[in-house]
Amino acid sequence: MNKIYLGLGAVVTVALVGCSGAANVAGSSSPSESSGGGPSKGAAGSNGSGDFIPAADAGMPFAPVVLPPEQEQNFDFLAPRAGARYVYVANPTRDTVSIIDSTNLAITEVTTGDTPTYLATVVGQDVALVINVGAHTLSVLRGIAMDPVPVAVVPKANTISIAPDGLHAVVWFDASQTGATTTQTSTTTLTGSTQDVSVITLSSAGDQATSMTVGYQPSAVVFSSDGAAAFVVTDDGISSLRFAAITKPGIAPITHLTGSAVALVRSDAGAPEAGTADGGGSSVDGGTPLDLGKDTIATTVPPGTGTPIDVSVTPDGHYAIARRDGTAELLLVDLTAPPNSAVTSILLSSPVTDLDMNPAGTQAFAVLRDESKLVAIDLPDGFADIAHQTVWPLAGETIGSVTISASGKFAVLYTTALPITSLVILNLQAGVADASRVVAVDVRKAIRAVAIAPDEQTALVLHTKTAGSPTATGIDQATVLDRSFGYSVVRLADGVAKLQLTSADPNPFAITTHSEFAFVLLRDDTAGVRIAESIDLSSFQIADFALGSPPNSIAAMSSDTQVFVGQVHPEGRISFIDWTNGQVSSVTGFALNGRIQQ
Repeated sequence: MNKIYLGLGAVVTVALVGCSGAANVAGSSSPSESSGGGPSKGAAGSNGSGDFIPAADAGMPFAPVVLPPEQEQNFDFLAPRAGARYVYVANPTRDTVSIIDSTNLAITEVTTGDTPTYLATVVGQDVALVINVGAHTLSVLRGIAMDPVPVAVVPKANTISIAPDGLHAVVWFDASQTGATTTQTSTTTLTGSTQDVSVITLSSAGDQATSMTVGYQPSAVVFSSDGAAAFVVTDDGISSLRFAAITKPGIAPITHLTGSAVALVRSDAGAPEAGTADGGGSSVDGGTPLDLGKDTIATTVPPGTGTPIDVSVTPDGHYAIARRDGTAELLLVDLTAPPNSAVTSILLSSPVTDLDMNPAGTQAFAVLRDESKLVAIDLPDGFADIAHQTVWPLAGETIGSVTISASGKFAVLYTTALPITSLVILNLQAGVADASRVVAVDVRKAIRAVAIAPDEQTALVLHTKTAGSPTATGIDQATVLDRSFGYSVVRLADGVAKLQLTSADPNPFAITTHSEFAFVLLRDDTAGVRIAESIDLSSFQIADFALGSPPNSIAAMSSDTQVFVGQVHPEGRISFIDWTNGQVSSVTGFALNGRIQQ
């Protein structure tokens, strides 16, 4: 999976980490041959290099096609973080956090504790949390002042998850972060348990931490939309942290997702039924068979194995959905009464390569890459009755990932596992399958990531490139395109797209709160490329801002007139770009060298 989630009013900043293998190799392909996109039987696609990717016909088994998984994005807790007015930068070698005022570039340095390293901010507020890894404490900064007493946190903590209302946080150890982290110090505890988390209650009257035991090897923390509960995804299942009930250390109730046989509902997920629209069925293309949801087989099978992934929780905290990688199994977890919560499992007709939920929590969306299909599943009814599943077969398209827009109006489907140059835009607003609601777009280069702007008008698409120089002699234009870095901006209403080739890898990027602009950083130290590139999302016009030092981080300020760009500099440097007038202001000399990532 390679998707980036944008919530309403969210400030988006993403650095792409860990994308490798086939997902980083682009190739040319012919324009998309979508049939127009109404529900129809799944079809084969091309991988962009002439290789045929088979898709099964009705009732036939699928040919075994081994493809790499869709790519994930990792959130970098080591970069500077933006609040509403201030930027917070941890300096582990100085035991301080530098606070930079975006309005006048004033710098305040606060001593927080031993080796402050991992830092996060509350969205839209000048509140920052930083883990002092040498002291195993958490310091909370509000504006330019620090709460007087740090709170103790679990020794291994390297990740901070903050509830959407900003009143609680969960501090925990994410094992997946250690491989990419170069700032782990000798004081980091190597013994102990990964099953301890710290639940933080944030209050200007005094912050509090409570230790809780959760399942083995936490991999994600998700919150209910009201911020009243957090759910910790582990190898064992889902541990529930309902903040009002946590008054002392304890064991979090856990819903186990493995261990006993589960009654499954086998869904055909789109195998065509007899008949067409003219024969009493439903069709949008004048005769293509459409799944009517009749084939349901109840069975009991051994439990699935492997950690649940792509976990989403409904806004009210009632249900969670998840998938198991490499399988056709989807899980629906009733979170209201652990440890006796009900777990319902269904099997779709082929492995699910991505799973997402609409923001309202009323539907889950499962991508079946082998069949080029998207299955929309009503929650919770779609796990008990196949009539509450809607299938979107996309003939001729290879899709493996889905990104859902902020209010659930659009779904963008694509793949990062193969050098495919097309994506599909589905208008989901009416909740029905209709050919007029499908737009296939050839973006001319293979896709690495897709982000939808908060206003749901545009998407930013980052591309991959093939090896080799685009300026080599004797190569054709298609090869030049394949070997170049670049990104595209796409208008979701009609698929109008603009491709921009760049002098360096466009990474990381940011989209402003109200979707006026997107920014990408271009850095090539050998060629001396040091650029922040802005994209006007209303006109698709692009402008370059030259930087004095190599850029390594970017974020939009919540004030929504500026972005900040962190840069590699011996004394530390951050530049603020005001997109309303094009002015660039820089501040240097706040010891950012203590935690620069080259």
